[in-house]
Amino acid sequence: MTDPAQEITQILESIDSGDPNAREELIAAAYDDLRRLASGRMAAERQNHTLTATALVHEVSAKLLSGGGSVSMKNRGQFFAYAAKAMRHLLIDHARAKARLARGCLL
Repeated sequence: MTDPAQEITQILESIDSGDPNAREELIAAAYDDLRRLASGRMAAERQNHTLTATALVHEVSAKLLSGGGSVSMKNRGQFFAYAAKAMRHLLIDHARAKARLARGCLL
């Protein structure tokens, strides 16, 4: 059985090497941990939040699968730090969009 930290690090190395399937492998390998991270983030949000932990994981996964910019992650710790930051930014963007709608702004 492979150590999860090593597995994620190996997948990150494959991404850096240009493996086209590695990003999907990364999400599959890290999904349970991403879900726990998202649940922790959502626990700090209001009870009637329109996003769920699952939706947050899927949004972050979509960002990672699309390339997520030129972010280079070397290990499991950096990956989860990046994912946590992306979740935080998604929640902020969601709150800003909701506030704009409440003020009647469409953009």
